Amino acid sequence: MTTPPSLQVEITPPVLPPISQSWTSIPVQVSLHNALDVPLTVLNWGTPLDPRANILGIFHIRDTADDTLVALDEIKFSRALPPSEEDLVEVPAGGSVDTVVTLPRVPLVAGREYSIQAQGMCHGLWEDSREAVAATQLAEILSNKALLSF
Repeated sequence: MTTPPSLQVEITPPVLPPISQSWTSIPVQVSLHNALDVPLTVLNWGTPLDPRANILGIFHIRDTADDTLVALDEIKFSRALPPSEEDLVEVPAGGSVDTVVTLPRVPLVAGREYSIQAQGMCHGLWEDSREAVAATQLAEILSNKALLSF
């Protein structure tokens, strides 16, 4: 499935100073826009809004000259189920939620150009406020497949 038109993920390309070492940290500005006139609540797991997005393999960097994928550190881990209310992010009606994800230890080469994209899936999306998404709704997502991909 793809991201519904009412929810848009935007990545602002970072502007980096000249690279002076082989490993560079890259701050990536991410915005999630809600085009609806009602709030949307997103379970942040596996999305750019996840507090661990920088090491979950969500972001991919490619050398634009030869389309080579840059190797990034990545981890996999288990989470306590069901998700908690702290894992929910509300995107206001007609509004946005912004975050900066800092990718650690990125091996970039000076003088090269790179592209960056986010890829993942959202395991919970509700047309309602964060407070209105009840604990029963959080538990229900365990039996459902991802609602959207980006």
